[in-house]
Amino acid sequence: MDIGSYGISALRAIFAAEPESCIECNMKPTVPPASELCDAEYTAKLQFPNGVIGEIRGTYNESWLKFRLPNLQVLHRGVEVHDDSLGPNQVKIRTRKVVFYGHMFATIYNRIDTEDTYEVRNRDNQRPIKKWTEKKCKSVHSFREIDVEQPGEFYWKSYRYQLEEFVNRIKGRSGNGIWVPADQSIAQMKAIDMVYEKSGFGVRLSHERPVS
Repeated sequence: MDIGSYGISALRAIFAAEPESCIECNMKPTVPPASELCDAEYTAKLQFPNGVIGEIRGTYNESWLKFRLPNLQVLHRGVEVHDDSLGPNQVKIRTRKVVFYGHMFATIYNRIDTEDTYEVRNRDNQRPIKKWTEKKCKSVHSFREIDVEQPGEFYWKSYRYQLEEFVNRIKGRSGNGIWVPADQSIAQMKAIDMVYEKSGFGVRLSHERPVS
């Protein structure tokens, strides 16, 4: 329930849905004195609605010399796009891949790569005629850089944005939209439990506490 929780949260955000099941999980726990139920290395596959599969992996068991930026990769299904320059009986398909680097410490460094692969095919037999790739990169450190009028500076950490939204809620302001409601936190824990159960380590114990 350490680095793996970030990956699970990212998958839930990417698919805007909750996982239906964990179909595969391999996990190595940390060694004492750390908790034996805390993940030091893991791989897991979760199934989401419509048969979509999300895969996460991470490790603490690598030297800093082999450090790689945390990243999210999303490969979209190919979609047909309109193009007036196409010949008769031709179709143009775009397959998009998005890679987000540095989502866990975006203040230090972040980059979003969008790679669109286009293919012109014969509509009848799907024979490829032409194929090419277009790539764009973008780095963003504040709301203003995406034309959103909300407080923020390039040096703000994610914790600062969360604190801003907490103050907005207390004062009844609309805020920046990154508030995490209680049901989302509960859904996150359910997904984590799903992965723990599949790994063989079992679900963590729940404790009921009165709220005054």
